[in-house]
Amino acid sequence: MALRILAAVLAAAAAAVIALPGECPAEEKAVYPASLPPGLQKGREEGEFESTRDGAVMVYIAEGEFEVGSDNADEDEAPRHKVGVSAFFIDKFEVTNEQYGKFLEWWRKAPPAQKKAYSHKDEPAELDHTPAFWQKPKEPPREGEDKSPAEAPSGGAAREEPVPEDPVTGVTWYSAFAYAGWAGKSLPTEVQWEKAAGYDRRTKTVFKYPWGMQKPDFTLLNFLGNVRKPTRVGTYRTGVSPSGCHDMAGNVWEWCLDFYHKDFYKSKAGSTADPVNHFPSPCRVTRGGSYNSDETEVRCAYRDRTRPGESFKDLGFRCVKNVPPPGGEGGGSGN
Repeated sequence: MALRILAAVLAAAAAAVIALPGECPAEEKAVYPASLPPGLQKGREEGEFESTRDGAVMVYIAEGEFEVGSDNADEDEAPRHKVGVSAFFIDKFEVTNEQYGKFLEWWRKAPPAQKKAYSHKDEPAELDHTPAFWQKPKEPPREGEDKSPAEAPSGGAAREEPVPEDPVTGVTWYSAFAYAGWAGKSLPTEVQWEKAAGYDRRTKTVFKYPWGMQKPDFTLLNFLGNVRKPTRVGTYRTGVSPSGCHDMAGNVWEWCLDFYHKDFYKSKAGSTADPVNHFPSPCRVTRGGSYNSDETEVRCAYRDRTRPGESFKDLGFRCVKNVPPPGGEGGGSGN
């Protein structure tokens, strides 16, 4: 009898799944697509994937509902409500100067037809996609001419040599859109961005900040002008979101695909599955705050906006790759 009881106890223990801190129970472990979308391959680490075009590390966000928005902050974040979001992959880090440089090198050599394929229909004809604060390639001075210093962009900040591992900044929404298309991806919708920033699939919890509910401090993110410039992507490892994304709060603002409307979350379109605001307005959505932001702006639910033709020293982006329906192809989506 005692042996039978002991055997039953051991069998139950063997069948039980014990979730260690930070791990998902077996029923909550991510189930990845049977086949990866074109342009994506398995990465070096478990749960990571690599974009074959720009080399970006991406993480998988499983399909499912979560609560977007907030009822306790700015009016444009209300109401907090559930939306369904299809599965997608998102860049683990913000797009870096090094990655953007590969796109720019391609762009400068590409024939017009190929450029047009990745450009938004409203993109200004004169846009060459060079970040506003980069030093442009210099032509050799003509005989008798002096070498002149790099010309400062509008705003008065001097141009500089980009640091490869820093997030690219000084890019318009149109440039971010073109890069995403070239990379076989798209800009995230603001709902995709918010889910990647603050939704913990293991506990079904929506965090106030990417790391949880803890008040921001300088060990978690680059904000409040403490560093006064962007930091290398992935610097703040304790501030990582539940999905594994870095710098979703602070460092640089990030462009999203959507047009901005303050009442979007109140609209019927904002409550449908996979919501994206296609209704034209003067601005596109920006998310996440920057190295200049306060603790309000680095909340996961905080919504901001910028005119698509503008660029700033604290504004960059990251990309997503949508998981296609059976028989379809993954990649980007335009707006």
